[in-house]
Amino acid sequence: MKTGKCCNHVTTRCRYSVIDKHRINRTLKYIGFLVRIYAFEPLYLRLCLINYNGNISYLIVVNCATMKLWHGASVSLTNATAFTPRRRRDDRPAGMVVDPGNGDIYVSDGYGNRRVVVFDKSGKFLRQWGRQATDEETQNNVPGVFSEVVHCIAMSNAGLIYVCDRQGNRVQVFQKDGTFVREYPVLRDTTGPGVTGSTVFWPDKAQTYWFTSDDPNGQIHVIRRSDGAVVGNFGRVGRGPGEFENLHNIAIDSKGNIYTAEVQGQRIQRFLYKGGLPRIN
Repeated sequence: MKTGKCCNHVTTRCRYSVIDKHRINRTLKYIGFLVRIYAFEPLYLRLCLINYNGNISYLIVVNCATMKLWHGASVSLTNATAFTPRRRRDDRPAGMVVDPGNGDIYVSDGYGNRRVVVFDKSGKFLRQWGRQATDEETQNNVPGVFSEVVHCIAMSNAGLIYVCDRQGNRVQVFQKDGTFVREYPVLRDTTGPGVTGSTVFWPDKAQTYWFTSDDPNGQIHVIRRSDGAVVGNFGRVGRGPGEFENLHNIAIDSKGNIYTAEVQGQRIQRFLYKGGLPRIN
């Protein structure tokens, strides 16, 4: 096991260790589970999300031009329901999150469009918000519009929707109906665009911190949710353990361990949490 330097800011003493990594093959063995890799068009599979609703499981797959929903005890490629929005097709969506209360699906439709789209659990279109920002709006950080790719999307325990305005170097927060609440700028004045690619919450009850992936700098930033201050970071650009080559998505488990996915690096890394952040309830 190799241990890397973590959290360059002393205000937050979190410690992570790289404990394993995997190259993507036809199947991926990981923590006792076997995940089968289905065949999609090259580079078009953006995200898979499994949501459990009682005894029914949903596998939601985004492959750039369409979204599909599989349901039932066993996943089959023959019982898929395609999501059809009210207006134009979803043009290369980047991410999604499921409301645990009612099963509504919030999609960051961001590679072709610049919006958030909401469907119910059956795939029926409900609403949308957001659009492409003008150059002037980008410079003035106008809320509710997106400078380019609308990338990650997450829901807090309070039911607020966090959306990554990736090229705007900020995360915008909305109510479920699309009403703007606030924004969190991330390194807006110190680095190039693209530092808010993916975001996850620290798994304590208050979700005291959240993490965001920074592709250009090959880092994961630790951000205090109360005021948006960047209090720590770890990683750098590279191909070794603890380094990232085109860091694209991150995930976190209930113990605070972090999982990362790299596009050019073509691998998954797992980072073992070693302490320093608020106790997980």
